[in-house]
Amino acid sequence: WYPYPADNGSKIRVYHLLRALAQQHSVTLAAFAFGTAEPANHDQLPFCESVHTVAHNPFLSSRLYHAFRFFSPQPIVDLPVAAMRQLVNKLLATQEFDLIIASNTTMATYARQAPHIPAVLEEHNSVSRWLAENVTGAATALRRGRAWLVWRKQCAYERRLARHVNLFMMVSEADTAVTRQLLSGLATPVATVPNGVDCTYNQFGQTARTPATLVFNGSLTYSVNLASIRYFLDTIFPLIRQQIPETTLTITGSTEGVDLASLPASDNLIFTGFLPDLRPLMHRCSVCVAPLLEGGGTRLKILEAMALGTAVVSTRKGAEGLQVVDGRHLCLADEPAVFAQAVVNLLQDADLCAELTQHARELVETHYDWQQIGTQFTALVEEVAGTPSAEKSR
Repeated sequence: WYPYPADNGSKIRVYHLLRALAQQHSVTLAAFAFGTAEPANHDQLPFCESVHTVAHNPFLSSRLYHAFRFFSPQPIVDLPVAAMRQLVNKLLATQEFDLIIASNTTMATYARQAPHIPAVLEEHNSVSRWLAENVTGAATALRRGRAWLVWRKQCAYERRLARHVNLFMMVSEADTAVTRQLLSGLATPVATVPNGVDCTYNQFGQTARTPATLVFNGSLTYSVNLASIRYFLDTIFPLIRQQIPETTLTITGSTEGVDLASLPASDNLIFTGFLPDLRPLMHRCSVCVAPLLEGGGTRLKILEAMALGTAVVSTRKGAEGLQVVDGRHLCLADEPAVFAQAVVNLLQDADLCAELTQHARELVETHYDWQQIGTQFTALVEEVAGTPSAEKSR
Protein backbone atom coordinates (compact mmCIF):
# COMPACT_ATOMS: atom_id res chain seq x y z
CA TRP A 1 0.00 0.00 0.00
CA TYR A 2 1.14 3.53 -0.79
CA PRO A 3 0.14 4.98 2.59
CA TYR A 4 -1.24 8.35 1.54
CA PRO A 5 -3.95 9.36 1.88
CA ALA A 6 -4.26 7.16 4.97
CA ASP A 7 -7.86 6.29 4.17
CA ASN A 8 -8.07 2.68 5.34
CA GLY A 9 -6.72 0.60 8.20
CA SER A 10 -3.75 -0.83 6.32
CA LYS A 11 -2.60 2.57 5.09
CA ILE A 12 -2.99 4.11 8.55
CA ARG A 13 -0.87 1.36 10.07
CA VAL A 14 1.86 1.58 7.43
CA TYR A 15 1.96 5.38 7.65
CA HIS A 16 2.49 5.45 11.40
CA LEU A 17 5.00 2.59 11.49
CA LEU A 18 7.02 4.25 8.73
CA ARG A 19 6.98 7.56 10.56
CA ALA A 20 8.12 5.93 13.80
CA LEU A 21 10.93 4.00 12.11
CA ALA A 22 12.13 7.11 10.29
CA GLN A 23 12.67 8.93 13.59
CA GLN A 24 15.71 6.72 14.16
CA HIS A 25 16.61 5.33 10.73
CA SER A 26 16.78 6.08 7.02
CA VAL A 27 13.71 4.59 5.32
CA THR A 28 13.19 3.85 1.62
CA LEU A 29 9.62 3.09 0.55
CA ALA A 30 8.66 1.01 -2.50
CA ALA A 31 4.91 0.65 -2.95
CA PHE A 32 2.11 -0.01 -5.38
CA ALA A 33 0.01 3.09 -6.02
CA PHE A 34 -3.62 2.60 -6.96
CA GLY A 35 -7.11 3.73 -6.01
CA THR A 36 -6.96 6.92 -3.95
CA ALA A 37 -3.16 6.96 -3.73
CA GLU A 38 -1.43 10.27 -4.42
CA PRO A 39 2.10 9.18 -5.40
CA ALA A 40 2.87 12.44 -7.19
CA ASN A 41 2.90 14.26 -3.87
CA HIS A 42 5.70 12.72 -1.81
CA ASP A 43 5.64 15.80 0.42
CA GLN A 44 3.07 13.92 2.51
CA LEU A 45 5.79 11.39 3.44
CA PRO A 46 8.65 13.75 4.38
CA PHE A 47 10.05 11.29 6.90
CA CYS A 48 11.08 8.83 4.14
CA GLU A 49 14.57 9.12 2.69
CA SER A 50 13.12 8.26 -0.73
CA VAL A 51 9.77 7.12 -2.09
CA HIS A 52 9.27 4.95 -5.18
CA THR A 53 5.95 3.78 -6.61
CA VAL A 54 4.62 1.47 -9.29
CA ALA A 55 1.19 2.27 -10.72
CA HIS A 56 -0.57 -1.07 -10.39
CA ASN A 57 -3.48 -2.57 -8.46
CA PRO A 58 -2.33 -5.98 -7.16
CA PHE A 59 -5.92 -6.82 -6.21
CA LEU A 60 -7.23 -6.71 -9.78
CA SER A 61 -7.59 -10.12 -11.33
CA SER A 62 -8.65 -11.77 -14.58
CA ARG A 63 -10.21 -15.06 -15.59
CA LEU A 64 -6.75 -16.40 -16.33
CA TYR A 65 -5.69 -15.37 -12.82
CA HIS A 66 -8.59 -17.26 -11.23
CA ALA A 67 -7.95 -20.36 -13.33
CA PHE A 68 -4.27 -20.29 -12.42
CA ARG A 69 -5.09 -19.74 -8.76
CA PHE A 70 -7.35 -22.80 -8.62
CA PHE A 71 -4.59 -25.12 -9.84
CA SER A 72 -1.77 -23.38 -7.97
CA PRO A 73 -0.48 -24.79 -4.67
CA GLN A 74 -0.65 -21.23 -3.36
CA PRO A 75 -3.93 -19.64 -2.18
CA ILE A 76 -2.74 -16.28 -3.47
CA VAL A 77 -1.11 -16.20 -6.87
CA ASP A 78 1.20 -13.20 -6.64
CA LEU A 79 1.99 -12.93 -10.32
CA PRO A 80 5.08 -10.73 -9.96
CA VAL A 81 4.77 -7.28 -11.46
CA ALA A 82 7.79 -6.72 -13.69
CA ALA A 83 7.97 -3.01 -12.90
CA MET A 84 8.14 -3.68 -9.16
CA ARG A 85 10.77 -6.38 -9.62
CA GLN A 86 12.85 -3.95 -11.67
CA LEU A 87 12.41 -1.21 -9.09
CA VAL A 88 13.50 -3.47 -6.23
CA ASN A 89 16.51 -4.70 -8.21
CA LYS A 90 17.50 -1.11 -8.99
CA LEU A 91 17.26 -0.10 -5.33
CA LEU A 92 19.30 -3.12 -4.24
CA ALA A 93 21.98 -2.31 -6.82
CA THR A 94 22.31 1.34 -5.85
CA GLN A 95 21.82 1.31 -2.07
CA GLU A 96 22.78 -0.79 0.93
CA PHE A 97 19.99 -1.90 3.23
CA ASP A 98 20.15 -3.41 6.71
CA LEU A 99 16.60 -4.75 6.65
CA ILE A 100 13.62 -5.32 4.36
CA ILE A 101 10.07 -5.06 5.71
CA ALA A 102 7.36 -6.64 3.55
CA SER A 103 3.98 -5.22 4.48
CA ASN A 104 1.66 -8.22 3.91
CA THR A 105 2.13 -11.33 1.78
CA THR A 106 1.56 -9.47 -1.50
CA MET A 107 4.95 -7.81 -1.06
CA ALA A 108 6.77 -10.85 0.36
CA THR A 109 7.75 -12.12 -3.09
CA TYR A 110 9.79 -8.95 -3.71
CA ALA A 111 11.61 -9.25 -0.39
CA ARG A 112 12.93 -12.60 -1.61
CA GLN A 113 14.92 -10.78 -4.30
CA ALA A 114 17.45 -10.01 -1.56
CA PRO A 115 18.03 -13.32 0.27
CA HIS A 116 21.19 -11.91 1.88
CA ILE A 117 19.28 -9.20 3.79
CA PRO A 118 17.27 -9.89 6.98
CA ALA A 119 13.52 -9.55 6.40
CA VAL A 120 10.33 -8.99 8.38
CA LEU A 121 6.85 -9.95 7.17
CA GLU A 122 4.46 -7.42 8.69
CA GLU A 123 0.93 -8.81 8.41
CA HIS A 124 -2.26 -6.86 9.13
CA ASN A 125 -4.27 -9.95 10.06
CA SER A 126 -3.93 -13.72 10.05
CA VAL A 127 -5.24 -14.81 6.67
CA SER A 128 -5.08 -18.50 7.60
CA ARG A 129 -7.19 -17.83 10.69
CA TRP A 130 -9.77 -15.89 8.68
CA LEU A 131 -9.93 -18.67 6.09
CA ALA A 132 -10.41 -21.27 8.84
CA GLU A 133 -13.46 -19.31 9.98
CA ASN A 134 -14.76 -19.40 6.41
CA VAL A 135 -14.61 -23.20 6.50
CA THR A 136 -16.77 -23.46 9.61
CA GLY A 137 -19.15 -20.78 8.37
CA ALA A 138 -19.69 -22.17 4.86
CA ALA A 139 -23.35 -22.69 4.02
CA THR A 140 -23.00 -25.81 1.83
CA ALA A 141 -20.74 -28.82 1.61
CA LEU A 142 -19.37 -27.62 -1.74
CA ARG A 143 -18.48 -24.20 -0.35
CA ARG A 144 -17.03 -25.82 2.74
CA GLY A 145 -14.84 -28.05 0.60
CA ARG A 146 -13.58 -25.14 -1.48
CA ALA A 147 -12.96 -23.07 1.66
CA TRP A 148 -11.04 -25.97 3.23
CA LEU A 149 -8.82 -26.28 0.14
CA VAL A 150 -8.01 -22.56 0.16
CA TRP A 151 -7.31 -22.67 3.91
CA ARG A 152 -4.94 -25.64 3.58
CA LYS A 153 -3.08 -23.93 0.74
CA GLN A 154 -2.78 -20.75 2.81
CA CYS A 155 -1.35 -22.67 5.77
CA ALA A 156 1.28 -24.28 3.54
CA TYR A 157 2.01 -20.91 1.92
CA GLU A 158 2.59 -19.18 5.26
CA ARG A 159 4.95 -21.94 6.36
CA ARG A 160 6.93 -21.54 3.13
CA LEU A 161 7.13 -17.79 3.61
CA ALA A 162 8.37 -18.28 7.16
CA ARG A 163 11.51 -19.99 5.85
CA HIS A 164 12.50 -16.79 4.04
CA VAL A 165 11.91 -14.16 6.74
CA ASN A 166 13.43 -13.53 10.14
CA LEU A 167 10.22 -12.44 11.86
CA PHE A 168 6.46 -12.71 11.40
CA MET A 169 4.73 -9.63 12.84
CA MET A 170 1.00 -9.75 13.67
CA VAL A 171 -1.37 -7.14 15.09
CA SER A 172 -3.21 -9.14 17.78
CA GLU A 173 -2.35 -11.81 20.32
CA ALA A 174 -5.05 -14.05 18.85
CA ASP A 175 -3.47 -13.85 15.39
CA THR A 176 -0.02 -14.36 16.90
CA ALA A 177 -1.14 -17.50 18.74
CA VAL A 178 -2.59 -19.02 15.56
CA THR A 179 0.53 -18.16 13.56
CA ARG A 180 2.87 -19.62 16.20
CA GLN A 181 0.92 -22.85 16.14
CA LEU A 182 0.98 -22.90 12.35
CA LEU A 183 4.75 -22.34 12.27
CA SER A 184 5.43 -24.95 14.94
CA GLY A 185 8.77 -26.63 14.32
CA LEU A 186 10.19 -23.69 12.38
CA ALA A 187 12.72 -21.25 13.79
CA THR A 188 10.86 -18.11 12.67
CA PRO A 189 9.66 -16.10 15.68
CA VAL A 190 6.25 -14.39 15.76
CA ALA A 191 5.68 -11.08 17.55
CA THR A 192 2.69 -8.82 18.17
CA VAL A 193 2.70 -5.13 17.32
CA PRO A 194 -0.88 -3.88 17.78
CA ASN A 195 -2.72 -1.24 15.84
CA GLY A 196 -2.94 2.19 17.38
CA VAL A 197 -4.36 5.67 17.21
CA ASP A 198 -2.82 9.14 17.18
CA CYS A 199 -4.09 10.53 20.48
CA THR A 200 -2.60 13.97 19.81
CA TYR A 201 -4.39 14.33 16.49
CA ASN A 202 -7.59 12.68 17.71
CA GLN A 203 -8.50 14.86 20.66
CA PHE A 204 -11.23 13.84 23.09
CA GLY A 205 -14.50 15.54 22.09
CA GLN A 206 -15.88 17.87 24.75
CA THR A 207 -18.90 19.25 22.86
CA ALA A 208 -22.47 17.98 23.23
CA ARG A 209 -23.42 15.14 20.90
CA THR A 210 -26.31 15.26 18.47
CA PRO A 211 -29.09 13.07 19.93
CA ALA A 212 -29.93 9.71 18.35
CA THR A 213 -26.96 9.64 15.97
CA LEU A 214 -24.96 6.52 15.18
CA VAL A 215 -21.81 6.24 13.08
CA PHE A 216 -19.98 3.39 11.37
CA ASN A 217 -16.52 4.57 10.37
CA GLY A 218 -15.37 2.17 7.68
CA SER A 219 -15.21 1.72 3.92
CA LEU A 220 -17.88 -0.53 2.42
CA THR A 221 -15.46 -1.54 -0.33
CA TYR A 222 -13.98 -3.89 2.29
CA SER A 223 -16.12 -7.04 2.27
CA VAL A 224 -15.97 -7.49 6.05
CA ASN A 225 -17.38 -3.99 6.60
CA LEU A 226 -20.08 -4.48 3.97
CA ALA A 227 -21.20 -7.76 5.55
CA SER A 228 -21.33 -6.19 9.00
CA ILE A 229 -23.44 -3.24 7.81
CA ARG A 230 -25.81 -5.58 5.98
CA TYR A 231 -26.20 -7.57 9.20
CA PHE A 232 -26.71 -4.41 11.28
CA LEU A 233 -29.35 -2.93 8.98
CA ASP A 234 -31.18 -6.23 8.68
CA THR A 235 -31.26 -7.34 12.32
CA ILE A 236 -30.23 -4.55 14.72
CA PHE A 237 -31.15 -1.12 13.34
CA PRO A 238 -34.91 -1.88 13.14
CA LEU A 239 -34.88 -2.83 16.85
CA ILE A 240 -33.20 0.46 17.76
CA ARG A 241 -35.71 2.48 15.73
CA GLN A 242 -38.61 0.70 17.40
CA GLN A 243 -37.60 2.50 20.60
CA ILE A 244 -36.04 5.66 19.11
CA PRO A 245 -37.56 6.14 15.62
CA GLU A 246 -35.53 9.24 14.78
CA THR A 247 -32.19 7.41 15.10
CA THR A 248 -29.88 7.93 12.13
CA LEU A 249 -26.85 5.94 11.00
CA THR A 250 -24.00 7.69 9.18
CA ILE A 251 -21.61 5.44 7.25
CA THR A 252 -18.25 6.92 6.34
CA GLY A 253 -15.69 5.63 3.88
CA SER A 254 -15.70 4.79 0.21
CA THR A 255 -18.70 3.08 -1.39
CA GLU A 256 -17.17 2.99 -4.88
CA GLY A 257 -18.43 -0.04 -6.78
CA VAL A 258 -20.79 -1.06 -3.96
CA ASP A 259 -24.44 -1.72 -4.82
CA LEU A 260 -26.03 0.35 -2.07
CA ALA A 261 -29.50 -0.52 -3.36
CA SER A 262 -28.86 -4.12 -2.30
CA LEU A 263 -28.62 -3.10 1.36
CA PRO A 264 -31.73 -3.41 3.56
CA ALA A 265 -33.83 -0.29 2.96
CA SER A 266 -33.87 2.49 5.55
CA ASP A 267 -34.74 6.16 5.27
CA ASN A 268 -32.42 7.10 8.13
CA LEU A 269 -29.12 6.24 6.43
CA ILE A 270 -26.45 8.77 5.46
CA PHE A 271 -23.48 7.84 3.25
CA THR A 272 -20.70 10.42 3.39
CA GLY A 273 -18.14 8.76 1.15
CA PHE A 274 -14.50 9.09 2.10
CA LEU A 275 -13.88 11.94 4.56
CA PRO A 276 -10.32 13.27 4.82
CA ASP A 277 -11.02 14.26 8.42
CA LEU A 278 -13.39 12.13 10.52
CA ARG A 279 -13.05 14.15 13.70
CA PRO A 280 -15.91 16.67 13.29
CA LEU A 281 -18.40 13.93 12.41
CA MET A 282 -17.23 11.59 15.19
CA HIS A 283 -17.45 14.45 17.70
CA ARG A 284 -21.09 15.04 16.69
CA CYS A 285 -22.31 11.43 16.79
CA SER A 286 -23.48 9.80 20.01
CA VAL A 287 -22.50 6.17 19.43
CA CYS A 288 -20.09 4.31 17.14
CA VAL A 289 -21.27 0.83 16.15
CA ALA A 290 -18.93 -2.01 15.18
CA PRO A 291 -21.15 -5.03 14.40
CA LEU A 292 -18.36 -7.05 12.79
CA LEU A 293 -18.76 -10.79 12.39
CA GLU A 294 -15.49 -11.79 10.74
CA GLY A 295 -11.95 -10.69 9.99
CA GLY A 296 -8.82 -10.50 12.10
CA GLY A 297 -6.29 -8.06 13.46
CA THR A 298 -7.55 -5.19 15.59
CA ARG A 299 -10.06 -2.55 14.58
CA LEU A 300 -8.74 0.94 14.06
CA LYS A 301 -12.34 2.18 13.85
CA ILE A 302 -12.86 1.31 17.52
CA LEU A 303 -9.58 2.88 18.63
CA GLU A 304 -10.41 6.07 16.73
CA ALA A 305 -13.83 6.32 18.33
CA MET A 306 -12.37 5.74 21.79
CA ALA A 307 -9.74 8.43 21.30
CA LEU A 308 -12.35 10.91 20.07
CA GLY A 309 -14.71 10.30 22.98
CA THR A 310 -17.48 8.53 21.05
CA ALA A 311 -19.14 5.67 22.92
CA VAL A 312 -18.75 2.27 21.24
CA VAL A 313 -20.98 -0.78 20.94
CA SER A 314 -19.27 -3.74 19.29
CA THR A 315 -19.53 -7.45 18.79
CA ARG A 316 -16.86 -9.43 20.58
CA LYS A 317 -15.39 -10.27 17.19
CA GLY A 318 -15.18 -6.58 16.39
CA ALA A 319 -13.29 -5.78 19.59
CA GLU A 320 -11.09 -8.88 19.39
CA GLY A 321 -7.46 -8.25 20.22
CA LEU A 322 -8.14 -5.10 22.24
CA GLN A 323 -7.60 -4.98 26.00
CA VAL A 324 -11.14 -3.79 26.65
CA VAL A 325 -13.58 -4.60 29.44
CA ASP A 326 -17.28 -4.81 28.67
CA GLY A 327 -19.18 -2.10 30.53
CA ARG A 328 -16.04 -0.12 31.33
CA HIS A 329 -14.50 0.89 28.00
CA LEU A 330 -17.35 -0.03 25.63
CA CYS A 331 -20.38 -2.29 25.38
CA LEU A 332 -20.03 -5.77 23.88
CA ALA A 333 -22.98 -7.65 22.42
CA ASP A 334 -23.32 -10.53 19.98
CA GLU A 335 -27.10 -11.01 19.88
CA PRO A 336 -29.07 -8.47 17.81
CA ALA A 337 -31.53 -7.65 20.60
CA VAL A 338 -28.74 -7.21 23.16
CA PHE A 339 -26.71 -5.08 20.74
CA ALA A 340 -29.73 -2.88 19.99
CA GLN A 341 -30.54 -2.41 23.66
CA ALA A 342 -26.94 -1.45 24.44
CA VAL A 343 -27.14 1.27 21.78
CA VAL A 344 -30.49 2.50 23.11
CA ASN A 345 -29.14 2.62 26.67
CA LEU A 346 -26.25 4.82 25.56
CA LEU A 347 -28.48 7.09 23.49
CA GLN A 348 -30.72 7.61 26.51
CA ASP A 349 -28.05 7.90 29.24
CA ALA A 350 -25.50 10.70 28.85
CA ASP A 351 -23.85 9.84 32.17
CA LEU A 352 -23.22 6.25 31.04
CA CYS A 353 -21.70 7.56 27.80
CA ALA A 354 -19.45 9.94 29.71
CA GLU A 355 -18.22 7.19 32.01
CA LEU A 356 -17.46 4.75 29.19
CA THR A 357 -15.75 7.31 26.99
CA GLN A 358 -13.51 8.61 29.76
CA HIS A 359 -12.26 5.12 30.58
CA ALA A 360 -11.85 4.36 26.87
CA ARG A 361 -9.73 7.46 26.32
CA GLU A 362 -7.50 6.52 29.25
CA LEU A 363 -7.06 3.04 27.74
CA VAL A 364 -5.95 4.24 24.31
CA GLU A 365 -3.61 6.83 25.82
CA THR A 366 -1.99 4.13 27.96
CA HIS A 367 -1.81 1.20 25.54
CA TYR A 368 -2.62 2.22 21.97
CA ASP A 369 -0.99 5.53 21.12
CA TRP A 370 1.04 5.22 17.91
CA GLN A 371 4.04 6.84 19.58
CA GLN A 372 4.35 3.94 22.03
CA ILE A 373 3.58 1.31 19.41
CA GLY A 374 6.11 2.86 17.04
CA THR A 375 8.79 2.57 19.71
CA GLN A 376 7.95 -1.12 20.15
CA PHE A 377 7.99 -1.69 16.39
CA THR A 378 11.35 0.04 15.97
CA ALA A 379 12.94 -2.00 18.75
CA LEU A 380 11.81 -5.25 17.11
CA VAL A 381 13.10 -4.41 13.65
CA GLU A 382 16.40 -3.15 15.07
CA GLU A 383 16.84 -6.53 16.72
CA VAL A 384 16.15 -8.33 13.44
CA ALA A 385 18.48 -6.03 11.49
CA GLY A 386 21.36 -7.21 13.65
CA THR A 387 20.89 -10.89 12.75
CA PRO A 388 21.84 -12.97 9.68
CA SER A 389 19.17 -13.28 7.01
CA ALA A 390 16.80 -16.24 7.19
CA GLU A 391 18.31 -17.58 3.97
CA LYS A 392 21.83 -17.52 5.43
CA SER A 393 20.62 -19.21 8.61
CA ARG A 394 19.12 -22.19 6.80
